[in-house]
Amino acid sequence: MGSPFEPMEEPQEQFCGRLIRITTQKMKLQNGKEVTFEKAERSPGVRILVTDESRMLMTKEWRTENNDWDYRLPGGKVCDSLDEYVQAMQNDMDELAKNAAKKELEEETSLNLPIESFEQIHHSVCGATIVWDLYYFLVKLPKDEVKELDSITTHEGEETHPQWLSFEEVKKLCVDGNVKEDRTVSVVLRFLASKS
Repeated sequence: MGSPFEPMEEPQEQFCGRLIRITTQKMKLQNGKEVTFEKAERSPGVRILVTDESRMLMTKEWRTENNDWDYRLPGGKVCDSLDEYVQAMQNDMDELAKNAAKKELEEETSLNLPIESFEQIHHSVCGATIVWDLYYFLVKLPKDEVKELDSITTHEGEETHPQWLSFEEVKKLCVDGNVKEDRTVSVVLRFLASKS
């Protein structure tokens, strides 16, 4: 069965900011009706699930969107600007995301790990009208390589407090609403369920 939508034009840019752009695109439905789709898009993000098979690395960060502290997986943007993102769309986004994951993990936790350590485990698509994909990577560390990590203030002013937490502690944080990024909650709980 084919797509019920037939593009009538290329996407038309309506707004372009530093990180976000809004486009519209006329489409024709199978019944002949014409509709205009509106889409907001930004560079994808990455999240890194680091584990020693009994604990998980979480960061505690102040989040302005919640006006509160939040526990998160280390991560960030694949591209730092909309121009960079638009150019990157012509390339292999999986590979760009993997490189961004390595960079973001080092920036937020000081862990500098080989690129081969990063295994993509999930690609979350936000939706049809809001395009903001998240790429999730798994990094397994041997217990003898696990060390306590210092708090970091990133070049963007984010204060991150990396913490090694038991799987039970992470599960409780997810269930109690202390991990506020819902897409991350589902990926983390799915990972933890695979370990029990």
